[in-house]
Amino acid sequence: MKNPSPRLLVIGSLGALILLSSCVGPYAGPNQRVGSVIGGATGAVAGAIIGNQSGRPLEGAAIGGAIGAVAGSAIGGANDQAAGYTPAPAPVVVAAPRYRYYGRPYPYRYRRW
Repeated sequence: MKNPSPRLLVIGSLGALILLSSCVGPYAGPNQRVGSVIGGATGAVAGAIIGNQSGRPLEGAAIGGAIGAVAGSAIGGANDQAAGYTPAPAPVVVAAPRYRYYGRPYPYRYRRW
């Protein structure tokens, strides 16, 4: 099997990084977000290097990026809990009262010139 070009390797690694960096919850703390991105990038690079030894660097980058993003998110979440970070509660959406339109309050009259 022919080795892929370095450009394809970089594009695959960045794609895995972007797709897998959203492994955090909707109310993630700052350390969890950063840990997910850094773990995904580190895992993608390490997976590409390890996968290159077996002739499959893109698969290695994808698997390494996924494992790195999940691991970085878990470590960052643990750091957030240890620091006492509590996420903001979900925003409450209050619907505006509905008003009915009954027309003009006075009869409309034409003005004569």
